[in-house]
Amino acid sequence: MSKKFRGMTLAALLLSASTSAMADNNEFVYGDAVDSPSPAFVGDLSTEDAYYGDQYVAPAANVRQVSRDSGYATAADYAPAVSHSGKMSMNQLQPAGYFGDSAGCGCSPGCDSIGCDGGCDSACSSGKCRGSIASALGMCDSDGWASFDALLWFVSDRNSPVLAAEAPATIFPVLDDPQTRPVFGGQGAIEGGLSGGFRSDVGRYLSDDIGVGGRFWWLGENESSYANAGDGSPTSISIGRPYYDTNLGGESALLGNQANFFAGGVTASESLDMWGAEAYARMRFHGNKSSRLEFIGGYSHFEIDNDLDVASVSVDVNTARRRTFADRFNTENEFNGGQIGFETTVRRGRWTATSLTKVHLGNMAQSVSIRGNSTDTLGAVTTTANSGLLAMGNQGDFRNDVFTFVPEMNFKLGYRFRDHIDFNVGYSFLYFESVALAGEQIDRLVDSSQLGTNAPFGARPAFSMVEGDLFVQGLDLGMTISY
Repeated sequence: MSKKFRGMTLAALLLSASTSAMADNNEFVYGDAVDSPSPAFVGDLSTEDAYYGDQYVAPAANVRQVSRDSGYATAADYAPAVSHSGKMSMNQLQPAGYFGDSAGCGCSPGCDSIGCDGGCDSACSSGKCRGSIASALGMCDSDGWASFDALLWFVSDRNSPVLAAEAPATIFPVLDDPQTRPVFGGQGAIEGGLSGGFRSDVGRYLSDDIGVGGRFWWLGENESSYANAGDGSPTSISIGRPYYDTNLGGESALLGNQANFFAGGVTASESLDMWGAEAYARMRFHGNKSSRLEFIGGYSHFEIDNDLDVASVSVDVNTARRRTFADRFNTENEFNGGQIGFETTVRRGRWTATSLTKVHLGNMAQSVSIRGNSTDTLGAVTTTANSGLLAMGNQGDFRNDVFTFVPEMNFKLGYRFRDHIDFNVGYSFLYFESVALAGEQIDRLVDSSQLGTNAPFGARPAFSMVEGDLFVQGLDLGMTISY
């Protein structure tokens, strides 16, 4: 008796579960009539017809003959109809399935979106995909996605020596004078600020569990600059390029403007731009009609370019001698490696929440280029030298390779505006551990006796590859198209 009771309970639970699943999917149960207030099951005595894809097929019970439109799938596609002469016993009762369902995801209205029951066939609802363009492109058996985001990202502040300073009139702009004010450069003083960019992610599910995709993103130039000049008048401020003079053993400055002595100024600029491209595969770990957890693995390529230029010009107000000094520091960082991570998608009604966490592991190729030049003009005679103030014996091209990692996080909230289209807002974060940044390659120790000369140079300034870190974070605004 207890075994029979447990069997009846299990059957009731299965029936309840399958009926609930049917209700969740807005599907007709095999045997339902369109206007029937309650579902019918195989074995029920019923005189009402059932519908599938709005095509009449057969009564739910006492099935003797099945007629169908040849362009639509019916139960006859999977198994022949079987006639039963009477009511089935409770022990024979089976839970109702979806009429026309296959073992895969199936094609249920309202369920044509990524992550729905393992990736539903968005173009195939109610069998309408056959003979369509989607069928010709082979999209009937898989889901595709294409997302496009506008990026509003903040780049972290960057370091360099103090490259420009100002002081009151007649005050020499050296860093050990309390009246001197640094105006460009310093520890964390090159502000990153906001940069705009875009990101696209396009892919396709090859099955309910496996998908492939590609992603590309680009962040516009992040720039910081300074420029100021004076006329050398008695009230004009002092403007200069501070450095430590190894020849004198103390702080000094290359003057641009100085009251009663020099007319001129200093310009400095720093810029950074970056982009990335990825190719990946994704595999489902877990999924149901409202959530999906996927493992992601693939290839990653990132590039980060950083340029820093600083120059000065000064004209002796008494002799009209004109001198210029210019230095340029350029770094390029190229990452190639693999990526692993997880993406979780949860859907509730029209809302979708997505969480992506992954790490990129591979080689960072760091390149540094340092160049300098100077001119000295007196009357009609101009002499040039292949050295600046901060670029002398340290000039050249340098390269280093290092194994590194790049963690990434992305959180996104989407709202289904209409079928197949979601509007998204999200947050992204990327951290680059080992990058060569232009400002950190500068040696501010200078032998002033070498100014305006050609090789051979003295021991300072010298070059030593310095690795730093960089991160970007900010908002993503965009849309996702499911097909």
